[in-house]
Parts: sequence; C-alpha cells; structure tokens
Amino acid sequence: MVAESTASRSPSRSPPPTATVEELQRLNSTQRSLLARSVADLQAAAVSRDAAVDHQHQFSLTLLRHRGPDLPPSPTVVNLESQLRQQADEIRDLDLRLDQAISDRNTLQDQNDHLAEEVRLAGAEIEQLHEDHNDLNRAR
Repeated sequence: MVAESTASRSPSRSPPPTATVEELQRLNSTQRSLLARSVADLQAAAVSRDAAVDHQHQFSLTLLRHRGPDLPPSPTVVNLESQLRQQADEIRDLDLRLDQAISDRNTLQDQNDHLAEEVRLAGAEIEQLHEDHNDLNRAR
C-alpha cells in the first residue's frame, strides 16, 4: 500500500531546465509535503510492526503455557498458531512497506535537496541580473 501510494505520487527526478523561481519553490513545497507523508507512512508502518511483534510474543507465551508433552494441541493452540503465522506474514509485509517508505523518503529527500540547490542558484542568478541591470542604469 505504501509503495503504491508513494510511487503513484512521485514526481519526476528534476525540474524542467527553464523552471522559474516560483515553479522551483512550488516543487520544493510539493517535495516537502510528499516527504512528510512518506515519514508518516514510515512511522505508521513501524508502529504496526511493533504491535504485531508484541502480539506474536504474547501468542508464543500462550502457546508455551498450553502445550503438554503428551497432549494433542487444543483448538485454542491451533487457532493461536494460525494467528501467529498470519502475524508473521503481516510483519514481513510491514518490513517490506517500511523498506519502501525508507526508499521513498530518501528519494524525496534527494529531490528536495536538488530543488533547494536549484532555488539557491536561481536566487544567485537573479541577484546577479539585478546587479547587472543596476550597473547598466548607472552607466546610462
């Protein structure tokens, strides 16, 4: 789910070569929003993973308490084993989602850093153009 939602909203790697300062600032803002959403997804996946691990531990303890060496497993134990397997699958899924969220976060951070550098360069270029313009006005 994280991979799908994040991948569908991932913008292109870099802005158009003729992007204006406003466009770069807008892209930077979008990148920050996407990064915040990715971090929230990452945190939610970590919380879910931790909860699943806690449940798995509790089920393991319950299984150990109910097993006798010569007794067949009770329906409760069989049910708990099934739940344990399901939660192990959920943990694997959450780990994959967490890895994807981390990857998405890193990609978005790289894009954000790139856009911030583009904005900085555009600002420096604008300042230089203003200085050149002022120099021309003084020369007249």
